[in-house]
Amino acid sequence: KSVLDSIVYEEENNIKKKIFYDAISYVPKKYIQILLDIYRYNNNYKLYAESINKPTGTVKAHVFRAKQKIKEILSSAGYEIKDIWSFWRI
Repeated sequence: KSVLDSIVYEEENNIKKKIFYDAISYVPKKYIQILLDIYRYNNNYKLYAESINKPTGTVKAHVFRAKQKIKEILSSAGYEIKDIWSFWRI
């Protein structure tokens, strides 16, 4: 990779990060908090649900809603997103 390629790649990633963080600002905070926590718990819904004393189904539903909203926003910005985790790990 050339220096120019590295700079372009880094700039593209910075733009994606900004778009992603702009997108999550439109998602209700309760969903985002659960989404961030699930990411920290390595997608272990059951363990996380137990830690906050909520049913696993409730946690899964909130994560699903947050991911769907983020996908909608990113899609409207021209990104085809299959998995927000991969978009997140830029």
